[in-house]
Amino acid sequence: MLNSKARRKIAMDFSRDDVLSFVFPKAVRTFSELSFGRDRTEQAMDTSAHIMAIISGNCTYEDSDEIIGELQFCYITGMVLGNLACMEQWGNIVRVVFRAFRLAMDMPVFFRKVIEAVHAQFIYDDQGFESSIFDHDANLTDDLKMILTVFKSRLNEQLLSHGSLLTREQQEVGTAFEAFESWLWKWGWDLRGNYVRSGKFQLEDGEIIDAELKDFEAEDERGEYAPVIVDLDEEGREKDLIRW
Repeated sequence: MLNSKARRKIAMDFSRDDVLSFVFPKAVRTFSELSFGRDRTEQAMDTSAHIMAIISGNCTYEDSDEIIGELQFCYITGMVLGNLACMEQWGNIVRVVFRAFRLAMDMPVFFRKVIEAVHAQFIYDDQGFESSIFDHDANLTDDLKMILTVFKSRLNEQLLSHGSLLTREQQEVGTAFEAFESWLWKWGWDLRGNYVRSGKFQLEDGEIIDAELKDFEAEDERGEYAPVIVDLDEEGREKDLIRW
């Protein structure tokens, strides 16, 4: 039997305001600060490099299943316990992962698992709960519809371009998404819509560019993250900034 001192040690300290620490970061931008021009534009519009950096830098032993586990944890904890941080993190993950077009072919086993996990969560969302994972964010439904519409189109392009060179794992990505898309008709989600392949796009740093999704022109460095000449104070910090 535990004595009173031992019981105090294992008792939960509800006075602390602990913050959940996630593997998948809530990044404002999905391109590397070291990237410039064409590379930066491509990374902003296709999050594959960003996710691969998360896997290599944040996941234990570079195990991509940790991202899928976090996706599952956030959905269950968010819906069962009503944890808003987990609901928001779930939305963050699906928004970013389904913009990783190239990754669907480069890491097909991982991507098939992601699709199947989200598909299962949508089924539970429809049948298992009175509320929905989408209730916490008024924009999430429309955002995800558009993201999945673009993802479907890009996935189909890649599957067709590989032709007879497709591996079994890559084919399974297409099969998993086809099953997911078929189920989405139940919610009235039509992913067959066309989307703009060229025109003006706003990057995550606020920069607006003219680009095509497939073939980018070399970009001048503009926007918030463009290199500029600044005056530094004695401590090496930029002058005239508002500090907290």
